[in-house]
Amino acid sequence: MIDLMDFNECPRLGSSWTQFTQSISRLLLTPLPLHVKGLIVLIACAIAVWLGRTIYRQWNKRHHPHWNPTWTRVTIGGAIAFLVLVSPPSLNLALWGLSSHIPSDPGTPADAIVFPGRPYRLDGGGRFAAAAELWQEGRAPLIFVSGSGTTPFDILEDMGVPRSAMSGEVCSLTTNENAIYSAYSLLPEGIQEIVLITDPPHMWRSILTFQNQGFEVIPHMTSLVKDLGYREKIVLVLREYGGLLSYVVLGRLE
Repeated sequence: MIDLMDFNECPRLGSSWTQFTQSISRLLLTPLPLHVKGLIVLIACAIAVWLGRTIYRQWNKRHHPHWNPTWTRVTIGGAIAFLVLVSPPSLNLALWGLSSHIPSDPGTPADAIVFPGRPYRLDGGGRFAAAAELWQEGRAPLIFVSGSGTTPFDILEDMGVPRSAMSGEVCSLTTNENAIYSAYSLLPEGIQEIVLITDPPHMWRSILTFQNQGFEVIPHMTSLVKDLGYREKIVLVLREYGGLLSYVVLGRLE
């Protein structure tokens, strides 16, 4: 069997494009220093000025024989659509759409508690606390940590979980790999019904992916940190909807 606890021995399932998008996503989720935020504001203002001048010039050509009304409509329509899509109400609606249909945790026992690696910034370590709490409640005899390059056994042990009740793998870099490597490790041991812990935006894609690998999934959602930035929320929404679309196109949810 493959040693999934040695990152250097991990088989790489993802393509170069997957690794590239992972790097971009991590970069976008990293909090920005003040001077970078200022630069982004200046760039946004420059784009707004350019867009305004373009619309104004097209508007002034209304009586000119070469005026192109289609370009004006496309420019104005695109600007309005962009502003609507990135507005707080649209963003909140998109976040709601990712998790509103997910059933609540019924509290039934399972074979294992599984949580995939996610940036600590998103839930402030809520997955660790939730996993430890569920184990202490007797929901499952095993906590399986998937991915992240390291296994946070020390964190769970500090929360009262013994090493004998922990397992995991350090190879996964994507949600699809989380499910594949979890299935490789758990299904041969007869572990099929799992309590899956992750944040609300990530839960829908996680459920579909783990079910596709043969698991019966009980969802248990943790909360995002309250001070999660607007830019970070936009990245989350784009990443999750983009991930769902790519999984459908690639046939990973059949």
